[in-house]
Amino acid sequence: MFDVIIVGGGPVGVFVACELKLAGAKPLVIERLTSISQDDKAHGLTGQVVRLLDHRGLFERASGTSIPEAAPGFFFGAMPLPLHMLADDNPMHLLPINQRDFEQMLNVRAEELGIEIRRGIEMKSFTQADDHVEVTLSDLEAGTESIITADYLIGSDGARSNVRKESGIGFPGHTDRHIVDRTALIAPSNQFIPVDGGEVDVAGLGRIPGTFYRTEQGVFTIAMLDPQNPVVHTMEWEEEPDGNCPGTGTRMSMAEMENSIERVIGAPVKLTPPPIGRPTLLRRLSGRNTRLAERYRDRRVFLVGDSAHVHSAAGGPLCQP
Repeated sequence: MFDVIIVGGGPVGVFVACELKLAGAKPLVIERLTSISQDDKAHGLTGQVVRLLDHRGLFERASGTSIPEAAPGFFFGAMPLPLHMLADDNPMHLLPINQRDFEQMLNVRAEELGIEIRRGIEMKSFTQADDHVEVTLSDLEAGTESIITADYLIGSDGARSNVRKESGIGFPGHTDRHIVDRTALIAPSNQFIPVDGGEVDVAGLGRIPGTFYRTEQGVFTIAMLDPQNPVVHTMEWEEEPDGNCPGTGTRMSMAEMENSIERVIGAPVKLTPPPIGRPTLLRRLSGRNTRLAERYRDRRVFLVGDSAHVHSAAGGPLCQP
């Protein structure tokens, strides 16, 4: 019998499992994906979680450096925060790392601690009693089902969390269907040159902040955490946005990304796809949700991560342009 079953083996679920194991509990992590996703997702962590990782001896593993440094500035929405003015009380620390690399590091840590992670397994349902939770699991490859009992259940299964839905916890919030985000991985280019102070020199425009650059037409960001794989991103408001769900809209293209950047910053740019063999990404997301679970607990069931809240990833704990 396990003390805790964690549904969702992403970074939050695995980190929670590590914390529980260190506290003396016996967790089990189940994840429907058979391996860590190699998609380009988040690109770093911000805030107090960075110092927490340092307390656990994980910061150096993730960053390759020994001491987390406070960020001299950051953004809250579109408002720049001059954090260097806080001197020794600056709470904002940054950890640039791709989500796939961060997940791999956490999985290695979980293995060191003896935590079992079962992949290719999906939660079908669960029932609660006064002293335990009974969870029905489905083996996606074998097509079989099994029942496991634990003291507690944690939902770390994302914004569409089955654990949250099964528990009956509401997920109120706001949806804006007119926001369109476009993101692309590109090859290194003399169109974007990093300069001192965290700025980027854009050909035909000049120096702009390397984080968020807002104009009347939208927002442009460029992330150069990996100089060999820069990430460009725009956010615009459109009356009738083109969808990006399977079976709807048109496929994102590099030309569309170029046109969006030009609309936002007012200067034409030429983008080149990453070399063959390097990660690729061309993504358009139409619409945005901001939602918060009505509560984080229902008796023996808990919600963490995106199961409990969703919002724009820009500036969040895992920053996804």
